[in-house]
Amino acid sequence: MKTQELKNLSTKELKNLSQESADKLRTLRFEMAVKKLRDSSELRKLRKIIARVSTLLEQRSPETEKSLNN
Repeated sequence: MKTQELKNLSTKELKNLSQESADKLRTLRFEMAVKKLRDSSELRKLRKIIARVSTLLEQRSPETEKSLNN
């Protein structure tokens, strides 16, 4: 997903996406360990999605807004 698409999602949807991506990443890592994974680029894509979502969630948190305003 692109960053612009992620910005249009609600906070709840972002949290769900983050959890789903983390679960899928865990599954892919296990597949890689037992040599079942065919496309290793999926790992990198998922890590990037998780990082983007985490950044957006951090930016939306009230504590971050308070610290930016001071």
